[in-house]
Amino acid sequence: MTRPDEQYSCNSGEVCEAERRLAGQHIFIDRLRASGNDTRSAEKALEVMRDILRDLYRARSLLRRRVVSRKHVPAAPLSVKKGGNSARHGS
Repeated sequence: MTRPDEQYSCNSGEVCEAERRLAGQHIFIDRLRASGNDTRSAEKALEVMRDILRDLYRARSLLRRRVVSRKHVPAAPLSVKKGGNSARHGS
């Protein structure tokens, strides 16, 4: 599994691409409308694009929290002895 920061970076790229496509779809709809053509199909596609972008934003928010929380967690000790030669109380 990839690290949260790598997932966040990948998601951010997907968000940028989805935003670019959404802007292009708006332009396409404006051109259709200006030429008097039906825009219903293009508007339905726009709604699907918005839903995808909304999901990408949600995922990015969750990933951001994971990346930030991971950066604030202190590093674990390199080695931990279990059992070993520890003193026992009450024996």
